[in-house]
Amino acid sequence: MAENGPDSSHFRYVHGATVTPVCLHWEHVDEEWRFLTGWPDARSDDPDKMALRIHSHFSGLGFAMSAFEGSSNHRLIFACTPVDDEVSDMFYSIWWPKLPGETSDIPPEQVRKQVEKQFLKTVWE
Repeated sequence: MAENGPDSSHFRYVHGATVTPVCLHWEHVDEEWRFLTGWPDARSDDPDKMALRIHSHFSGLGFAMSAFEGSSNHRLIFACTPVDDEVSDMFYSIWWPKLPGETSDIPPEQVRKQVEKQFLKTVWE
């Protein structure tokens, strides 16, 4: 889990990102690492303008929680627990904001399709 915050190259080579993110801030407190990663806005001439910011908190090597702010506003939780020398259990949870006026506990079809297309594939990547 810990590679996702500081390794901006993996976004390009693993996930096929067209913009390379930058580390805007990082700190560690005891066993927790905190990163603020920015995705530059490719449509802007301002190098400091970010289309997306990801606030990530890592606890040890196996737990990560990230809050996306900007072009996407969702939350991700990853937890990886070793079972033995060759196998680990992985928990991956995606929290998506409700659309204005949405009252159902079941996400709308377009949200489910977007999550499947954009985020569930990252587990295999």
